[in-house]
Amino acid sequence: MASRVIQALGLIIFILVGSRVVILYQSERAVAKDESALEQELDSLLAHRDEITAEIAALGTERGVEEEIRERYGVVKEGEKVINLVGEMATTTVESEPNSWWQRIWQELWE
Repeated sequence: MASRVIQALGLIIFILVGSRVVILYQSERAVAKDESALEQELDSLLAHRDEITAEIAALGTERGVEEEIRERYGVVKEGEKVINLVGEMATTTVESEPNSWWQRIWQELWE
């Protein structure tokens, strides 16, 4: 009788410990997933910081300021001319096909 009680207690302890291990494993997986997402966000933010640092460095020079003013406000120096190059617009015609089989037959008969 005592061995059955000990076996039952052992089984209960095994189930409790096993369920706790499963919960800890699931938590670890969630943390690893969050860590990966945060690392990607950090990489993105560092790249953005590098871009902003380069823009600040460019604006620290006279040429950089001039380029920014030209780009932002579309101005030119005195004596310069602006040439706008615009490509030819492509024109295409699309023939609409009849939606159903009987409309196609009708179209074939009367064309």
